[in-house]
Amino acid sequence: MADDLEYLQEVVSEKHIGLTVIDSIAMAAGGDLNDAQAATRLFSAVRQLNTTTLLLAHTAKTGLGTTESSVFGSAFFTYLARSVWEIKATQEPGAAEIDVGLFHRKSNFRHEKPRGFHISHDTHSGTTIKKQDVATISDLAKHLSQPQQVCAVLRQGKLTAKSIAELTEIEHASLDVVLSRLRKRGELIQLGEYWALAAKQA
Repeated sequence: MADDLEYLQEVVSEKHIGLTVIDSIAMAAGGDLNDAQAATRLFSAVRQLNTTTLLLAHTAKTGLGTTESSVFGSAFFTYLARSVWEIKATQEPGAAEIDVGLFHRKSNFRHEKPRGFHISHDTHSGTTIKKQDVATISDLAKHLSQPQQVCAVLRQGKLTAKSIAELTEIEHASLDVVLSRLRKRGELIQLGEYWALAAKQA
């Protein structure tokens, strides 16, 4: 893409383009994706287009014990982005419907809450898209951050730390840290051995 920047700038100007979608980073960057220079050249070109730009990227294999994926290639593809959303989906084999979750992994401004959608299709009504709570879909809920998982299970009502650990599968040592941080932020309250959402979170 960087090699065609001058031509692309002309097209953007002539067509009054305000949004550019790049599918995908691998095709646009060229070269060795593990090389930081491939990322810096691409983002330099993107910013010179002077448009809002959505870049689609493939993900690397998820590391052992982690729920977040990373952009395939150099970490600079993530570092240089102003906002990064990860898309996860779950679908039954042969089904004409799919559940999709969008998870905000990085932001130079503010983090947005996860967003869920149920997409279905039939020959009569066409494609229907409905919003849904990511936390209600087990295959998507596991991709929430640990604090988000804790708050999600506590929407059912107050729970002990042991019950929270069983429902979220978060290790006790990590859970203690999460609970403490959420309490300090005013999102949780402790009632004896029980934990509950603060009034503003319930």
